[in-house]
Amino acid sequence: MHTYCKGLSARKNLKIILIASSGVEALDNTMRTIFYRVALEALTNVVRHAKATCVKVIISELPGVMQMEVSDNGKSFAAAKTMRVPNHRQLGLISMRERVEMVGGNFHLESTVGQGTVVRASLPFNRAKEKP
Repeated sequence: MHTYCKGLSARKNLKIILIASSGVEALDNTMRTIFYRVALEALTNVVRHAKATCVKVIISELPGVMQMEVSDNGKSFAAAKTMRVPNHRQLGLISMRERVEMVGGNFHLESTVGQGTVVRASLPFNRAKEKP
């Protein structure tokens, strides 16, 4: 993800801040792939639609979940309405939600005028306890 963000930032003159908890390395391949695909789709949407100058991708370990948040300072849109009304233009948003929910995770999208958009994906995660 670091390489993708670095390349996208250079190509699109977009500031991308990537912060990832060390716990992300403990995720299995399926969960890491879900985060990667959701991040790619969210970043693609920022480039295509948001007219943002800065994006933050933050992956945090919280109790029982690993959470990724992609937030931008671009223009907003009617997120709730967009997710309710199926349309071929929203396939990316719908596929993000479906990927996350397929593994028992939660997907949240919010967009606020003057503040930009936040895509949040939380996946179930319990760090394996080390044996003595």
